[in-house]
Amino acid sequence: MDTLKVYVVSAVVAALTACLFSIWAFPAKAGEANWTGCSIGVAGSLKSATGEGLGADGKGVAPSVGCDLQSQRFIFGVWADYDWSSYNWGGDNIDTKGWAAGGRAGVVVIPNVLAYAKLGYTELKAGDLGDLNGMVYGGGLELALRPNVFTSLEYRYEPLSVSDCGGCDLKNQEVRLGLSYKFGWSEADRIPSMLDTAAKPLK
Repeated sequence: MDTLKVYVVSAVVAALTACLFSIWAFPAKAGEANWTGCSIGVAGSLKSATGEGLGADGKGVAPSVGCDLQSQRFIFGVWADYDWSSYNWGGDNIDTKGWAAGGRAGVVVIPNVLAYAKLGYTELKAGDLGDLNGMVYGGGLELALRPNVFTSLEYRYEPLSVSDCGGCDLKNQEVRLGLSYKFGWSEADRIPSMLDTAAKPLK
């Protein structure tokens, strides 16, 4: 699992670098949302975890950061968040906290609405339950409320391994409602790039 974590973190860093390098090359069209840019946000969630014959309901909050690159109708990006949650597990309250990071890809299905899927990795601290880690699978819809303000509804599935319990596995599912602000770049703000030069016809 440590090797997997290195791969995920390396992929996120590489994709983030590519997004920041290319971000000026894809300006928004007038009247349409532009997903190219970096964002900060926060999401609230309702959760359900099952494992070892028990079930738990919980809720949480997670601040997040991310960067996206838009090419025509397609979006590619990276994301990371830090989650604080509380579960009622068999009559006991268990608090968890931890990070998750990964990538996402999506398509603008109608103007100002993005449908996306995401993949990542997470590590959590869960008190007496121990450390949890595993993959993150998810998807959702994102709506541009204003040129730089977005809201999202997302589903996540996380099959988690418990470090202090050999062979114990948990399955966590959650629905997140989020709000984010994107620091995008307009045509006037762009810095001329190599792509601009390459696109000019030869005289």
